[in-house]
Amino acid sequence: MCYSFVLLLCFLCVRAVSSVQSFTDRTCIFSNGTDTPYLSVSDTLSCCGLNCGNCEGGQPDQAWKYFVNTGVVTGGGYNGGGCYSYQIPPCQHSSGGTRPACSAETTAPYCPKKCTTNEFDWGNDKNYGSSYYQVKAAGKLTTVQAIQAELYKNGPLQATFYVYSDFMYYKSGVYSKVSGQQLGGHAVRLLGWGVENSEATGFAAVPYWLMANSVSHSITCIDAIIMK
Repeated sequence: MCYSFVLLLCFLCVRAVSSVQSFTDRTCIFSNGTDTPYLSVSDTLSCCGLNCGNCEGGQPDQAWKYFVNTGVVTGGGYNGGGCYSYQIPPCQHSSGGTRPACSAETTAPYCPKKCTTNEFDWGNDKNYGSSYYQVKAAGKLTTVQAIQAELYKNGPLQATFYVYSDFMYYKSGVYSKVSGQQLGGHAVRLLGWGVENSEATGFAAVPYWLMANSVSHSITCIDAIIMK
């Protein structure tokens, strides 16, 4: 079985998180379940830097380029083991939670290029991708059918979309932007698709994308996003 770890973070650094989680899934899938590492978000955040996606932004495609050219070591969630696990402790983004309050700013740790335990060696622990690409239909713009075919053939992928303020109140069902100002870009691990046909949609067939949540539970309170 192929399982990916879950980190719940800010909108900006999820560019790195969602790419690493997708790469973790695909590593397992392409090995037929024989290679099941939890790859390191901290490696990507700290060692690839702003281009790959840290707490100041980034470009998702640069993270995939990093996986191919430089590789990424193992390491799951906070204190999760592996060569270089997630280094920033969990915190509470809003009131009412049990975790310590988050500080106004968090800086990605300095890239150590050394594992946090003697059990692993940084250079030998690197995992590499063979190539990276954008999903397109016959060399043209991305289509729904091309994305679905990619998911079916190769597994989870990284997707981006613009976030509007009403998204912060999403709890369940199929999300569709209704109102509010644009807050910025978001990157997620895209898992699949489907059609919702229920009382909530007036029994109308509403197609949706299923995405893994990488934003704090204190914002969305869920592990998955269903988006129109």
